[in-house]
Amino acid sequence: MVRCHRSYTINLFHLANYEGNNQQGMIKLDHVAKSIPVSRSYASNLLLQLK
Repeated sequence: MVRCHRSYTINLFHLANYEGNNQQGMIKLDHVAKSIPVSRSYASNLLLQLK
């Protein structure tokens, strides 16, 4: 589980797509229609977890 926004925590096993850069972006999860925002303060930590 990784926090990607103040209001959202995601499970990386369900990550389908990440669009954006190291400042902010959007996440698409498996079986979820809505895209989840990634805030600037959590983007760098999220990218480290993805590597």
